[in-house]
Amino acid sequence: MLYSQLRVQSPEAIISDHLIIDNIGMLSKLYHYSTIAYVGGGFNKGIHNTIEAAVYGNPVLFGPNYKKFKEAIGLIENGGGICITSSNELSTILQKFISDKTALELSGKNSFDFVKQNKGATEKILHYIEANRLLLQKFISDKTALGLSGKNSFDFVKQNKGATEKILYYIEANRLLTN
Repeated sequence: MLYSQLRVQSPEAIISDHLIIDNIGMLSKLYHYSTIAYVGGGFNKGIHNTIEAAVYGNPVLFGPNYKKFKEAIGLIENGGGICITSSNELSTILQKFISDKTALELSGKNSFDFVKQNKGATEKILHYIEANRLLLQKFISDKTALGLSGKNSFDFVKQNKGATEKILYYIEANRLLTN
């Protein structure tokens, strides 16, 4: 059943053991109720947020365009993420999980364990930035040369999409040059 169809049908007419969410902004709240999660985008430019599903102990399935997403790679390596390349493969994996509760539970546990193992990533990044504070200040002062904008560090991060990655790359490159 598609979520968008729920509004057009009477509640009595709805008989389904699955729900496909075709609406923006709801998934992070709904993964809690799921058993298996398929995260979209993997057959286009790249997958959506896999951690939102993994945090609830769901096996996380996604398409082949995941290789630039460290979380997806980590989920696969940990046994909680599965890359699918076709609808037949998706069907096979879903059937496996439906018929083999042990495999379903193990993959879900592996997803959750991956999240626990990587807990605190934001804190680690903030400590790294603080430890390299002078390079960050230099980066912000050099922002014009890099084609970026912002009056101070808060404005800078807010106004420049992907700023964290740029900051970390810049800090690392400059740290290597100064050592």
